[in-house]
This record gives sequence, C-alpha cells and structure tokens, in this order.
Amino acid sequence: MNGLNTTKTDSETKKYKRKFSEKKLVSVFIRLTKNPKGLFGMIVLLALIIMAIFAQELAPFDPVELHLRDKLQMPNATYWFGTDELGRDIFSRVIHGADISLEVGLLAVILGAVVGVSTGLIAGYSGGSVDSVIMRWWDTILAFPAIFLGIALVAILGPDPMVAVLAVGINTMPTFARLTRSIAISTKEIEFVSAERALGASNWSIMFKSILPNCLTPVIVNMALAAPGAILVEASLSYLGLGAQPPDPTWGNMLQEAQAYLNQVPTFSVFPGVFITLVVLGMNFFADGLQDALDPRRIRAAKRG
Repeated sequence: MNGLNTTKTDSETKKYKRKFSEKKLVSVFIRLTKNPKGLFGMIVLLALIIMAIFAQELAPFDPVELHLRDKLQMPNATYWFGTDELGRDIFSRVIHGADISLEVGLLAVILGAVVGVSTGLIAGYSGGSVDSVIMRWWDTILAFPAIFLGIALVAILGPDPMVAVLAVGINTMPTFARLTRSIAISTKEIEFVSAERALGASNWSIMFKSILPNCLTPVIVNMALAAPGAILVEASLSYLGLGAQPPDPTWGNMLQEAQAYLNQVPTFSVFPGVFITLVVLGMNFFADGLQDALDPRRIRAAKRG
C-alpha cells in the first residue's frame, strides 16, 4: 500500500513539475513578445528558420542555374534582386544562403555550450589544480580571435563551412566555461548541495543534477548572443574564400563576387549585406529580449530607474 502511495505521489510531483515548466515557458514567451526588441528578434529568427527549411519552395530558381543572357540584371519583375555575373538569380541564392548561416550558428553555439559548460562545471566544482589547469587552457584559447582561429583551421583542414563551426565553437567555449564555473563556485556550498553530498550523492550527480539547472538561464542567453557572432565569422571566412566554395551560395561569397561589379550593378552586394545585417541585429535583439524575459527583475529595475 505504501508503495502504491509513493508511486502516486511521485507521479503527481512529476505532473506538477511539468505543468509548472509549461506555465513558465508561456510566461517567458509572453514577456518576450511584449518587448519590442525581443519581438523583432523573434520575427527575424523565425524568418531565418523558414528560409532555411523551405528554401526550395521559396526560391523561384535553382541557386546555381545559369541564365547567361540575363547576367548582371538590376532588380526586375523576373529577378526580384537582380542577377550576378553568371546570370544566377540573387534572390534564390540569398534564400539558400540562409541555410548555411543557420546551420553554422546553431552547430557552433551547441558545440561551444556542451564543451564549455561541462568543463566549467568540473572546474568550478573541483577547484584547486583541476580548476587552474582547465581555466588557464581556456584563457589561452580566448586570446585568439575567432577569425584568426578560423584561418588557422582552414590552413589545416581546408575550406569548409564546418571550419567556421569549429572556429566559433572553440572560441565561445571559454565564455561558457567561465560563466558556468562562476555559478558552480557560488552554488556548491549552498545547503541543498551540502545535504546531497552528506547523503552520499556522487560528484557527477551533484554537478549535473543539482548545479547544472542553475546555469541554464545564463547559458541559454549566452547561446543566443554567440549565434550572430558565428554567422559573422562564417560570412567573413566565405568572403575571404575560406568558407563554403562556389557554386554553393553563401552571403559572404556573394559579397566577394559582387566587388568587381559594384559600378555596373550596385544592388549586387546590397541584398546579401542587408540580410547579414538584419540577421545579426535581429539575433542580438532576440538575445537581449530573451534575457529580459528570463529575468523579469531587469524590467522592474529599468521601470523603477
């Protein structure tokens, strides 16, 4: 009988936690939509996701299809953004370029968060020589800008969009590690952690079940802040010819191709540049709005101020 009551209580507890989490997510979403910057960023992010997923359906032409008779066209009814030096439709290429930008941004921040958070937890909880070795390593990595790290990796691995993922992922790991370490140091001496340690919980269990949940909010915000940096690095590497190689369309290599034709077709470089600017600006706004939504105290403090 006691076993049945315990099972029922556990089930009710899980159901309560699930409902509480759902309510919290809804409240965060509502606060995000009420924030003008957060709403703008969310719209930009949603548009980028739609462009990446439905590029084939949205693009009127194949991005590598040549129309040699229509090369270097200004925007018109047939080619909304005009054409490049080979007659390829710029609108279609911009749409397909969103796929690479989103992929690089997403994979880079996931890689940086997974490695950085794990090592930061271990360093902050362990302390001593383990902490010193891990953090000195990340301090060394932090000394190299992402673009230089990307160029070095290209020299070793060859040009590829995944090089940008590695470069930005490695470059963001120290930030995630420092952030998580500081939270782990301040959390590991709190009463509930000491109680779990006294009850015989393993260090791994304490780190990933008790301390890690306290890191999730700042880590999520940091991921949102790191994503536009990843997109910029990918565009920079592609512009230098070190990212995705032609004929694959990326916003960076489109800017590089447009350099020689600025006098003939000024709009050739405008559209990929505008999309890079909009996405980076929108994602920064989204990160700022998300931080406010996850921490309502900031909004109340701003109103009082």
